[in-house]
Amino acid sequence: MQPYGPPSGPGQPPGPQSSLTPDELAAVVRRATELDTPRPVHGPDLDVEDARLVLQEAGVSPAAAQQALEEWRRGEIAAAPPPPLPDPGGRLSPVVVIERLVPLDPAAVKTTLDAVLRRQWFTRGRQFGAAGAEWVPKSGLIADMRRRLDVRGTLLLDEVSRLRLEVAPSKPGTASIRLTADLGGLRSRLLSAMVGLPAAAGATVSLVGIPTTTPELIASGLPIGLALAGGGYVGAGRTMERRRAKIEEALHIIVDRLAGPG
Repeated sequence: MQPYGPPSGPGQPPGPQSSLTPDELAAVVRRATELDTPRPVHGPDLDVEDARLVLQEAGVSPAAAQQALEEWRRGEIAAAPPPPLPDPGGRLSPVVVIERLVPLDPAAVKTTLDAVLRRQWFTRGRQFGAAGAEWVPKSGLIADMRRRLDVRGTLLLDEVSRLRLEVAPSKPGTASIRLTADLGGLRSRLLSAMVGLPAAAGATVSLVGIPTTTPELIASGLPIGLALAGGGYVGAGRTMERRRAKIEEALHIIVDRLAGPG
């Protein structure tokens, strides 16, 4: 296919492209239209009919609008992926991630997972369009009592502060999902109980009965506190490793239920 524009003569050195093929022209038009489209950062969600009106005002044909909306319903159009959760890494990492292929259309993954997580006393948080969503534990007196009275161990995610789903289409009838559990609250409690308190207690015990009129005597209490803090840090790391393994198994159980929750 001949490009638009004058052809380059033989022996001319290569330079910036100055001609476009029809396919390249179509791609440039699509990209320019995308760049020229306003993107509101904040605002309420729109229903399908409102979206049709926006597309009509943008000059999109009814047939193209219908096709695009159908692709969105099937989960084939994803918004920008959510930003990654902060993860300091190491033995005290509060992040657990699993990736699975599930026998569901992308559009059905969020709805099905939502039904499963409601039984775990979670509610939807941030939404990322077709790209995914987040869930957080339900709050309130009833939710707190339900967690405390979980004598049968049916609540698998009681230590999870936030659960994120990222979904992408795969083979027909399937979706590739990534579940990320945030154990940040548990990590903070462990550091406070196993590192902060022992360190403070060690320093306090070391200073009992010691005159505190000179900086040297005050500093003499620090080695014991630091030693206790170091031991607490190692213990907290081991505890986090066990809890991450427990939550990873729980996430796989949750995904196993997606094909037929309940």
